[in-house]
Amino acid sequence: MAFKIDPNATGTSYSLKPEGYYEVIIESAYIEDYTRADGTKTQRIKLKYIIRNDVDQRYKNACIFHDIWQRREEKLTELDRTVENFHYDNLMGLANALPLSKEKEYANVAELVADFAGKPVKAHLYHEAGTNGKTYEKIDEHKPTDFPNVAHKAKTPVSADTYAAPPAQSFAASAAAAADVSDDDDYPF
Repeated sequence: MAFKIDPNATGTSYSLKPEGYYEVIIESAYIEDYTRADGTKTQRIKLKYIIRNDVDQRYKNACIFHDIWQRREEKLTELDRTVENFHYDNLMGLANALPLSKEKEYANVAELVADFAGKPVKAHLYHEAGTNGKTYEKIDEHKPTDFPNVAHKAKTPVSADTYAAPPAQSFAASAAAAADVSDDDDYPF
């Protein structure tokens, strides 16, 4: 069946997940350097949550992204300084909701963030209007999970080369491979 490209299709089929609480597992957590629009350098903790598929809820296996930012100098508190200028209340709110040892002492924030991966938590998602007119999913609260026995099964990742084109080969190499010239006596030249 033939078709043409539809110039009216905008590719905006993405829909926001409804506001509310979701049981999630933290798939990844790391610190990333970031340059703001004004040129100042900062860092943020990048978190990728996966909505758990072992709990009866909608949007199983969907992703939610969340960042915890370092605070600007003019907004820093003494507590923020103890956690490398990250927003202390946001960071500790998440850490306290996770099943982490409250007795463990961390040398730095990167060590704490490394402990986040693979942990379950209950996250509250809400919608926020951006300055560009788009609406974004945001997380504003973390609570301990209601389902501490995790049976979530990660989706099998598709490898990058699953749909890859065959490796490029020069014309001369492919022609030589295709032609069998082992018996030169059959050729008139």
